[in-house]
Amino acid sequence: MLAVIEGNVPINAIEEQGRRFGNQALQKFANAFTTKSLDNDLPGHDGLTLLDTLVDESSSIWLEQMGATIH
Repeated sequence: MLAVIEGNVPINAIEEQGRRFGNQALQKFANAFTTKSLDNDLPGHDGLTLLDTLVDESSSIWLEQMGATIH
């Protein structure tokens, strides 16, 4: 809508341009195959990175063997 209001997209081209904008948004935000750095901070998580969110299955097994319970 902003592109139409600003005059960058004519009203008769909304459908055509809408697909282009939609595809750009999908590529930027919904494409599971884009490259992402595991070292980048996650927004709003005070220094937490993607690397911090990975699960180490071996540590869970070790904890269970030591008697810890996971809820």
